[in-house]
Amino acid sequence: MVESKLAEEMEVSLEDLAVKPYRDVIAYPGPDDINVRSRIDQLDKLGVERIVFTGSSSINGLSILGKGCVGVVVKGQLKDWTRVALKIRRTDANRPSMISEAQLHRKANAEGVAPSLLGESTDVLSMRLVRGSTLPAWTSGLSGRNDRVVSILRQLLEQCFTLDGIGLDHGELSHAHKNVLVTSEYPVIIDFESASLKRKPNNVTSIIQYLFIAGRVSRILREITSCDNEKNLIESLTRYKRSMTRDEFENVLSVLGL
Repeated sequence: MVESKLAEEMEVSLEDLAVKPYRDVIAYPGPDDINVRSRIDQLDKLGVERIVFTGSSSINGLSILGKGCVGVVVKGQLKDWTRVALKIRRTDANRPSMISEAQLHRKANAEGVAPSLLGESTDVLSMRLVRGSTLPAWTSGLSGRNDRVVSILRQLLEQCFTLDGIGLDHGELSHAHKNVLVTSEYPVIIDFESASLKRKPNNVTSIIQYLFIAGRVSRILREITSCDNEKNLIESLTRYKRSMTRDEFENVLSVLGL
């Protein structure tokens, strides 16, 4: 998960999380004594020593890394001083636990995709903290085509091809501004809460739709890659979607100039 430096960090020990305003975050949006205590106990069993309130989102004036339909993401510190991202299930989430998401996340990890999942419980996922930029922020700093840009785009598409190959559909890559981070060397696909093994995977087609056709970064990336024939791109994607073979994937990359 992404770490932001937009707000000053505030470190709070586990026991102090039981009082306002901190309890409002770890059991958002409906904290009560039972679910607050349960989440503190789960954090402790996962080796968390304290929560670090920082980030570009907020709850009741406390800075956090992110807030979604299923969970709240905060920065944490383990007892060995490792900094991690913690996704804590919302009390009004449309699922009873985080275990299913953890299983799909681990399946992606086994293929070298997604931040390393370090531990999970009913209401908490603990994963490696990724220091990176969103795709819109990354593209806004690009000045033209170079080896690093090509490498990151190709790595991202390769990761999506890998997910297609194992039948794991991320489900949200058409909104990749929320689900992909870019570090100085590589891209990271995050947030597998909508992932599934039960539907046909559309990772490559969804990410290309976002990057080169209809997403907020598509104009600048088409210019950088000189991908100016949308008809050819769509035709190559259609052929890929039918077979999902390596040959058709390579053809898509060729059309993109990657």
